[in-house]
Amino acid sequence: MQNLNITPLDKNQPVDLHGLHFQVVQEGGIKQKDIWNIIGSRLGFFQFPCTETDPAKSGPSVAQQPAHTYKEYLAQFDHFYIGQIVEQRQKQQQASATLQAQMTALRWNPAQMQAVVHFSLMPVSELHAQAVPQKMIQFIEAHRAALQRTLQDQNKSSHNR
Repeated sequence: MQNLNITPLDKNQPVDLHGLHFQVVQEGGIKQKDIWNIIGSRLGFFQFPCTETDPAKSGPSVAQQPAHTYKEYLAQFDHFYIGQIVEQRQKQQQASATLQAQMTALRWNPAQMQAVVHFSLMPVSELHAQAVPQKMIQFIEAHRAALQRTLQDQNKSSHNR
């Protein structure tokens, strides 16, 4: 394994707040124990090089700087930010379930439901040109944004397979 040159750490080294936020989110939040020495290392506060089994780490006293900075400047923001993301995803899931229930109530079969989702990308004039029933066009117009989000979610899940 290659030895790393480790430069002395200046305890007054500035902390990149965006990088700190990104690293904490990437680690799944601060609920996990012993993440600060790894996060500190990723931000350039390293004292111990990586091994084949462990990432590079900063010492406990050095890891306190990004931990303190996070708690002082970012913790409340992240709590709010992550709460907003969770709330938004719950609303989207609820809207998707409501949309699915409405399409089922219209007695559309799965193929028709999928067609409606794809039709959401077309303007009304194109839907008329393709002889899409007026009832379906009205549904698409009333729910276009939710249908397009459903299509995006479907595309994401098909790419992740």
